[in-house]
Amino acid sequence: MNPRALALSASLALGGMLASAPAQATTMVELSLDQKVAAADHIVRGTVQEIWTERAPNQHVWTRVQLEVSEVYKGEPGLEAVVVDQLGGDWAGRTMLVHGAAVFDVGEEVVVFLEDLESGYTSVVGMHQGKYTLKMDPISREPVAFTTPLRPGQDFDHRFIPLPAEDRRVTLTELGGEIEAALQRGWDGVSIPGVSDEELRSRNPVPAAGSKGVK
Repeated sequence: MNPRALALSASLALGGMLASAPAQATTMVELSLDQKVAAADHIVRGTVQEIWTERAPNQHVWTRVQLEVSEVYKGEPGLEAVVVDQLGGDWAGRTMLVHGAAVFDVGEEVVVFLEDLESGYTSVVGMHQGKYTLKMDPISREPVAFTTPLRPGQDFDHRFIPLPAEDRRVTLTELGGEIEAALQRGWDGVSIPGVSDEELRSRNPVPAAGSKGVK
């Protein structure tokens, strides 16, 4: 089971498949930045180009987000685009809401920690914990990064999200440096809830001597 599946397990156990009522996830494991870096197959910066919903064969609804990639911190170098998948959304007049899911908006610039699921979808590590919105600080004129947890069904327009308090945000430069430092340290061998040790080893091969990580 992966971090996202773990966070949603309570919701699915309650039968929140495809329904007009919210599917409520009651369990979310808080992840450190090092854990998010280790659990991710890809970490990228990009801009949301398009959002749509699909229904999977098992009747689950997925919201799919097309990202134009501008920078790769971890994963395939030169990656130009990726589709990010989030369980939940509106489809054919029916709604599936998931507490704690990351929410995206067209035109929004983000840094996302992503994992490839066995189903073929690529989802956000740790739900909203693995998605940072980027916004320009009008005083420093530097882009800052912060997470945006929302209530299910809450409207989200990235243009009107206020900057959070300073202790809840970092500059993009600081976030990139923290990701790079975590990549340099590598996975510490301690199990992460929702991810098998085998998956963690495959996602975090021991870097060769002198390696400076993936950029």
